[in-house]
Amino acid sequence: MMVDPLARLLPPPAAWNDPLFRTDARAVKWGVSWMVLRGRVFRWGVQMLLVLALGLLVLAVFRVPTLASINQYSYYSPLSFLGEFIAMAFVGSIALNLILDFVGISGALGTISNDFNMRRSDLIRTSLLRPTQIVEAKHKVAQVRVLRMTVRSLWGRVWIVVLIAAAGLWSLLDSWFSYRGPALFPTIATGIIGALTAITYIMEPYWRMRAVTSLGVALSARTMHGASATLNAGFSLIAFWIGQIVVISGLAFVLQLTFTFYVGEDWIAFALLFAYWGIITATIYAFYARIVRSSLYQAAHRLATMDN
Repeated sequence: MMVDPLARLLPPPAAWNDPLFRTDARAVKWGVSWMVLRGRVFRWGVQMLLVLALGLLVLAVFRVPTLASINQYSYYSPLSFLGEFIAMAFVGSIALNLILDFVGISGALGTISNDFNMRRSDLIRTSLLRPTQIVEAKHKVAQVRVLRMTVRSLWGRVWIVVLIAAAGLWSLLDSWFSYRGPALFPTIATGIIGALTAITYIMEPYWRMRAVTSLGVALSARTMHGASATLNAGFSLIAFWIGQIVVISGLAFVLQLTFTFYVGEDWIAFALLFAYWGIITATIYAFYARIVRSSLYQAAHRLATMDN
């Protein structure tokens, strides 16, 4: 059986057999069925490719005078132009996380409170589903609602990684044609670390979306009114961003301590870079996973004690 990595980002097909999930998911245009949702993944990928192509074209228009004056003595080259665009696209992909946060928490706010406001809560509570099952279904619904933004962000990062790989290969071939070129081991080591870092970079919006939507589900279980829910969502996002800043600052401080040591061997440098990648990736994943577990537990506890 072939492994479909994109499909693993979606709720499993069996989720549509759950009436609680299916009722809410089918209210979303792309949540009618798993196959419809799976088909949209490639469409969103093509859309992001077109967005990046348009951005590259716009930058080229502004850089026409510079590109036209390129010669063998120019410091600015087509590779420099590509690097400039990649830097801008990279910053844009990071800034896109703010939009994903707002979309994610907004999509999850009404998942539980709407059932109470529309007098459907008694039907859910009289079912045989445990509070944890109800909350899990609502969390999946929230993820379906914000998958378009999430998948677009993922695809955008995929295309940026492709551009970075193309620029790196271009630079490598240029150096090999110009002179002897870099040593083999550092080149291979850099490629391995770069590939691992690219995986973390691409997956981060998905982990982030799960954390933010879980926050929204917890708020939806505790706040039934729109105005107060919106206000609490804003404070929750601020706390989420502060937590991120604290984690990033702690990571930067710990990693900076190791920079004071001199590394003379290439394999030691490679081992340190691999350790850095492992620490950073594990910390990011653990931070988001902790928020998911804590938020969904609070939502389930709220449902279980609501009548008490």
